[in-house]
Amino acid sequence: MLLLAVPAWADLTVASWNVRVFSTGSRNDIEIGLIAERLEQFDLIALQEVKDEEVVERTVVILARRGQSYESIVGPPVGRAVTERYAFLWRPDKVSLTSQGETYDDSLDLFIREPFAASFAAGRFDFTLATVHVIFGSSVAERRREVAALDYVYNWLQDADTEEQDVILLGDFNLPFGDETWKNLWPLHLYPVLGPAVPTMISDSEVYDNFWLNPGLTSEYTGMAGVDRFDETAFDGNDNAASLMVSDHRPIWATFRTDADDDGPSEMTHIAPKGWAEIKSR
Repeated sequence: MLLLAVPAWADLTVASWNVRVFSTGSRNDIEIGLIAERLEQFDLIALQEVKDEEVVERTVVILARRGQSYESIVGPPVGRAVTERYAFLWRPDKVSLTSQGETYDDSLDLFIREPFAASFAAGRFDFTLATVHVIFGSSVAERRREVAALDYVYNWLQDADTEEQDVILLGDFNLPFGDETWKNLWPLHLYPVLGPAVPTMISDSEVYDNFWLNPGLTSEYTGMAGVDRFDETAFDGNDNAASLMVSDHRPIWATFRTDADDDGPSEMTHIAPKGWAEIKSR
């Protein structure tokens, strides 16, 4: 297995991964073993396209057989005709869950799959992750509507604790970071960690998966991020086999320092007075 090379002071490696149709009925232990081999590179992982809790439990067991201890939390089903779940897995010796996961209260029905958020601590670094799987749909316009509403999600989490500024959006956005819709997050000073040279699909076609954070508020981010090209290292570039046995998405990762926390009671989180999605809905 190709392990990520990170400096010693980059204490925490956070990942996000859309594992295609990740269900206990569609995955045997060999496939879950291949998935576990990718997961054990990371300290904390957000998973999208999870279909049931049992497949996550099986993954944790297989990781344990490989000598890797992980804990997990699985969100409730979200979606309409077809439902999915979100999940977080983490190493308990490096990361602790500080708040139970919560699904975004989507009263305006802006998302086909409402984002799911949870808070964690690693060393002195405490932070909140919000994971989302944006609709693919039948048109780019559908994706843009959901991406445009992400400011609601970000402000929801910032409002929850005005002293906690480290809020990171991550997941499968089904829209490349260069799309003009992302400009609507600029007032929140949210920027992607992965650029156009880092395709997250095994076809090397798109950068759909990403982390979005405010580098001024999350100074623990080291500037190091990338993708795990497992389709090349484990499948010798055989995209069909990689997609069938693992996923059509590559895991993405970013590293963070845990020796300091930039939050403090005297530093109030900036809350945008009105979300772009709210303005456009009028």
